[in-house]
Amino acid sequence: MIYRRTCQLVKQFIFIRKYYYKVKWIWRRSRFLLFYLIFLTMKYVIYCRRSSDESSERQTQSIPDQIKHCIQYAKDNWLQIAHKPKIFKDFQSESERDDERNDPDINNREIFDNTDHLFIIKESKSAKAPFKRPKWSTLIKWIQLGKVKGLISYSPDRQARNMLEWWQIIDLVDNWSLNLKYKNFNFENSAAWKMMLWFRFVFAKQYSDAISENVNRWLDETAARWKSTGHVKWWYGRNEEGYLEPDCDNFSLLHKAWKIKIEKRWPDERIAKRLNSRGFHKYYGERKIKVTDKYLNVIWKDPFYYGILHI
Repeated sequence: MIYRRTCQLVKQFIFIRKYYYKVKWIWRRSRFLLFYLIFLTMKYVIYCRRSSDESSERQTQSIPDQIKHCIQYAKDNWLQIAHKPKIFKDFQSESERDDERNDPDINNREIFDNTDHLFIIKESKSAKAPFKRPKWSTLIKWIQLGKVKGLISYSPDRQARNMLEWWQIIDLVDNWSLNLKYKNFNFENSAAWKMMLWFRFVFAKQYSDAISENVNRWLDETAARWKSTGHVKWWYGRNEEGYLEPDCDNFSLLHKAWKIKIEKRWPDERIAKRLNSRGFHKYYGERKIKVTDKYLNVIWKDPFYYGILHI
């Protein structure tokens, strides 16, 4: 009885061992094909961002350049870009689309036209404060719902410059809910590369904070010298040394407008009409504008005209 049982166990062991190695052999040779098929079927979304306070020509050109580099990166690495969904109002308004079609730069118009069918998110918001970018917040919700699996950006600092949104990105990567790709930063979902990505986020925050500190220091020093910063106030001008001076043509009108508002209590529309009939004017860049009741309402509430300067 014991001998017979022993023989049965030996036969079962040989049978299991035989098919175990066969299954293991098949898995070793097919897993790379499986991963490759998953890699090919995954579709990526491109996210481009420039800060709203970055108004220079270089930053205005930033989004078309990011799109061009990300598209080329996807082609070089055999990555598929997802097509734009039918409902795209959460990521692009009609006015934004019209602005792209009417862009004065012909190269930018060509980039926008050639990529209009692709799932590309373009946002002009600062990433320094968390949860202040509506398009990015919507994108995170789509990722959490499984609608988006892959994301391409030019660099990590385009995605976030604050701790809370970094945590969201790292958490999604940890849970294998998101596959990240960057044009100027090689990233893989491993402990070492996640640490390197975290360093890139930290450097991005340090850079943003350093700029903020330098700007605040400059504003404090400029105000300590009683110099003007920011936009010039109504009925004032800025001389070559940076000091505010009353506008000779319009300053007397300001004085009369204040007297009328305090003593006669005229409505703002009537005061604005009187000022414009007396030849009031102000230039915003090269554009000549007239005063309106809305502008007057801002002036009445501005503590600068009471003698208080806010930095």
